[in-house]
Amino acid sequence: MRHAPLPIEPRRPNSGGDPISPHVAALSADLDPTVLAADLVRTLQREVYRGFMDRGDLDDLLRAACHAKIHTLRDILVGARDPRSITVPESIAFARELARVGVPADIVERSYRVGQEAVWQWWIDEVEAYVDATGAPMAEILRSTSPVMFGFVDQMLRTTLAAYDAALDEERRSLADRRRRLVRHLLDGTLTAVGVEAERLLRYRLDGVHLALVLADAPGRAADQVADAARDALGGCGLLLVEDHAAPRTTIWVRLDAAPAPRVRRAATQILESAGRPVALGEPAVGLAGFRDTWQDACDAAEVLARMPRERGSVVWASDVRIEALGLGAPRAARRLVGAELAALRALSPTARDTLEAWLLAGSNVGAAAILGVHEHTVRNRLRDVEHLLGSALRDRRTELHVALRLDAVVHDGTSPDDARD
Repeated sequence: MRHAPLPIEPRRPNSGGDPISPHVAALSADLDPTVLAADLVRTLQREVYRGFMDRGDLDDLLRAACHAKIHTLRDILVGARDPRSITVPESIAFARELARVGVPADIVERSYRVGQEAVWQWWIDEVEAYVDATGAPMAEILRSTSPVMFGFVDQMLRTTLAAYDAALDEERRSLADRRRRLVRHLLDGTLTAVGVEAERLLRYRLDGVHLALVLADAPGRAADQVADAARDALGGCGLLLVEDHAAPRTTIWVRLDAAPAPRVRRAATQILESAGRPVALGEPAVGLAGFRDTWQDACDAAEVLARMPRERGSVVWASDVRIEALGLGAPRAARRLVGAELAALRALSPTARDTLEAWLLAGSNVGAAAILGVHEHTVRNRLRDVEHLLGSALRDRRTELHVALRLDAVVHDGTSPDDARD
């Protein structure tokens, strides 16, 4: 097409916009945006979205977005639209579909670099043809259009990435909600068998050995870090993390090839303690029933951990607090036992109580002395004072005292998760 020079005043794209060269307006008015849009679609399909175009509605939405953006750019160049207040709904729809079907963000960003290069090269070709036909100053045309075109591309990229991120967040929340519902049905027994689709949704296999951990009030990133540390420390081959915002708490399941050996448990405990957050661990169990059982163990241990003195540590295993968990399951009975067994011992000094606990733990005066770092005779004398208050020999009440002292740490203040369970 031959162009004739148009000696007219510069135009503004809209009220308050930067001046548009009359040559740019004249050149743009003669362009067919449909041809460029079709070329742009082919370029993006070939160089960016190869391998993705069969997903969802990407093909149709890409065509619509390219046509809408090229027509919008043409309107800006002829001065019909203000480049500072542009919205292209078709571009937003395409961005949301990209997120929905799982196209990575770096691919989305690359599409704009490729598209910008293709459009700019096309524009250079058109400008050169216009300059050859009209003798118009090429530098003036390019100076006038480069900030408009590159600004338009930048604005479209920002808008697209914002829509992409918003859609991705929605997809993640939707997926997390579906996983939470599925896990809830597995735990309450609504689902008694699972198939490949359920495991694919969870990204976790339900055969093998499972070990659950419960974290109270751990933000998302903190929970992720604990989950990774637990999997690595235990030698896990699978990981499932489910947040319960109502509690609030997070449950982590680690899938194992076998139950961890004692040395692995000790090492895992040390690693988890270094994370600085309270963690309750269930006991390893097998299959779908084990998936439930280890979770219940971890929940029971978490209730105990929440009531334990902080100096007792921040990590507990269910097998180490079964007595306390039983007490919290029957809190009134536990408090009656504590009251009956320890009423006479409330007057004990902290030193005497520590000695009694050490003796109950070690099973002998020698063992208690080793724990406390004192002489055996000192232990014997302190225990004689305890027996005087108790009114009977310690060996006659050994089991009851041991249980009562452990329960005293979690139920002595009258608090319980649910008294009605008695």
